[in-house]
Amino acid sequence: MIISDKYKYVFIQTPMTGCSAVAKELVEKYAGRAILSKHAIYSTFIANATAEQRKYFVFSGVRNPLDKMVSNYQKMLNNHNDRFTRKLNSDPRKAIFQLRDRLKFRNVRRGWTYERFLKNIKVYDEVSSLDHHKMDYVMKFETLESDFEKVLTQLSIPLVRKLPRFNSTQKKKHYLKFYESDKTRELAVKKMGPFMEYSEYSFPKDWGDSNPSYWDRFQFKLWHTLRILSWKYVRRGIRGHKL
Repeated sequence: MIISDKYKYVFIQTPMTGCSAVAKELVEKYAGRAILSKHAIYSTFIANATAEQRKYFVFSGVRNPLDKMVSNYQKMLNNHNDRFTRKLNSDPRKAIFQLRDRLKFRNVRRGWTYERFLKNIKVYDEVSSLDHHKMDYVMKFETLESDFEKVLTQLSIPLVRKLPRFNSTQKKKHYLKFYESDKTRELAVKKMGPFMEYSEYSFPKDWGDSNPSYWDRFQFKLWHTLRILSWKYVRRGIRGHKL
């Protein structure tokens, strides 16, 4: 999480949305400084902020789930930055989720296709859905550079330079290549459709009727409620940090 008392903004970093590039740029060029933890949630900021800081302009990011899920799959295929084989975190709460991801990692490395990978995930959701409706602006990964400039404009901050990109997952083909079969598209609509509606993304037009069912939407709401408890009370682990 990045804050600037000079320009009165708070940037909530959402994983895999280009947040590292934005955070680095804010710190280097726009009087930002890191607070709490990298992916601390908005409610944690509110709990620690002053009355003045709670009035700051708040922005974050989101990414098309179709792309983000492929990126997750590829990270497991490539063991990106040794993420799935490094030493477990000393925090038991974080270690639990590492172990969960390592189980998926082993299955992917043993030969799971992307279709099977999708089949074995729950209805898609992410921590961004917890607070994005409270944000002043949500940047989309697909238009990150222009959205970042819009944020600066709203804050009346002069643009120093175009936003650099770094820490990208190496990809051999476009993410839509992973959705060429009817079965994979069907799974994508079922698993990711409700979140895509929520975050204002749409499926490719050539997919035809791509609306999730009422049952899919119900599962999304049910799991979302359960995940809120996890995001707020299990995974946050913010201790001893100061703004």
